[in-house]
Amino acid sequence: MVLLAVGAIIAANFLFFGAVRRIDAAPASVAATIEPVVGTVLALVLFGQNLSPTGWIGLGIVVASVTLAYLRETRQYATAPSGVLTE
Repeated sequence: MVLLAVGAIIAANFLFFGAVRRIDAAPASVAATIEPVVGTVLALVLFGQNLSPTGWIGLGIVVASVTLAYLRETRQYATAPSGVLTE
């Protein structure tokens, strides 16, 4: 069981950092931010877990912030001349 858990963690890290090398850091960090939301939704659906009202608010804040960050990134890439981003 321990070997399975450690193997999954090591594989996930290798895959994540391999992907980060191929894409920009900003989209990767935004995508990594949604990971706790996916874990929470899986716990709700698969294991029948419940969230407090504060937990639902927090989940909504994370989803909203990730959505806004993706929209901002998309807008920057669409308006930047020849792929050059400026802040």
